[in-house]
Amino acid sequence: IMKRIFEDYIKILYDMPVPEVFKEFHKKAVAISEAEKNVLAAVLDYQNDPLKAMLMQNLQKDLSGQAAEMTTEEISLMNKYGLR
Repeated sequence: IMKRIFEDYIKILYDMPVPEVFKEFHKKAVAISEAEKNVLAAVLDYQNDPLKAMLMQNLQKDLSGQAAEMTTEEISLMNKYGLR
């Protein structure tokens, strides 16, 4: 179910119209979402490749940090353009 949620979310991100000032932010959000989907797929496949699953879990920690930075950037952009 989680893999499907990520796939649906990423499709929404790709289809979403984005104002020019948010284009770079949007690209980062898509990239992080794609990476998180790949981590999830590797973890779900742990029985076939346990080493890959373990390495991908370590990557997830980095992705969580990037997602937190994105939240800060999003708030900053929204404040800058009066969207809050």
